[in-house]
Amino acid sequence: MREGERHVAKISSAACGYGFTLMASSTKDVTKLWGMGLNKDSQLGFQRTQHSRSKIRAGLLLPSSPLRYIVITETPDSVFSCFFFPGLGHHNISSCPVEVGGDLAGVEVQQISSYGDCSLAVSRDGQLFGWGNSEYRQLASVSESTQINSPRRLPLKGCGKVVQAACGGTQVAVLNEKGQVFVWGYGILGKGPKLSESSSPEMIPSSLFGRSEFSPSVAVVQIRCGLSHFAAVTDGGELFVWGKNVRGCLGIGKRDDQFFPWRVTVPGQVVDVACGVDHMVALVKSLL
Repeated sequence: MREGERHVAKISSAACGYGFTLMASSTKDVTKLWGMGLNKDSQLGFQRTQHSRSKIRAGLLLPSSPLRYIVITETPDSVFSCFFFPGLGHHNISSCPVEVGGDLAGVEVQQISSYGDCSLAVSRDGQLFGWGNSEYRQLASVSESTQINSPRRLPLKGCGKVVQAACGGTQVAVLNEKGQVFVWGYGILGKGPKLSESSSPEMIPSSLFGRSEFSPSVAVVQIRCGLSHFAAVTDGGELFVWGKNVRGCLGIGKRDDQFFPWRVTVPGQVVDVACGVDHMVALVKSLL
């Protein structure tokens, strides 16, 4: 993973953006983030110069990556942002990471997600915070405005304690401590063709992720969003996808859009998954 060196590092996480990819490699001493691809808008977290155009840079681990800006965590209770709609309380462009405030000030953050022009953060006590664009009602629980330039706490009724959140281009999803998935926004949300828009969380039945009287304990442990599609991983290592199937990005063996969660056949146990604009990457543990 280093230029001019034979150096092999295990990939612990990967994330896909619009024309760029981020990968995390871990050793016992340090975790590094490797970025490659487009950086004309500082997507990789550093100012683009002629000299650095083709360089691979190391940085901090991101849970997910966006289209036009990045949000990173450096310490358990700090969130930094750069480029466009960064949640800094103004609408100016920032090409270097700056700590965000608003309702997140003093809050211990355990996970962040960003995509398109919207960002979400989950606190360690299970609360959800959001900022950025809300054209598709992603942040309608706190404002009718289509733009929120500072983090706000989002009151979610009936969702319980949130442990993970995911942003898409027009839709968002959260996962609670019981392994239940809630979705809202605009697009194919996963509850059939009749539900294409919602400003409040809609729970996807756990039975669509494999829970039944024979497997009553099945739970979702990871949730991800792409530009217009979703992915979820269960505690059994199964991968479920739904949404717009642009260029076959869902991996379900057909080109049709998927209106309900569909289990993807994968040769192994899925450990992690990342969703891009029109592609998806899964980290799989072999069963052999």
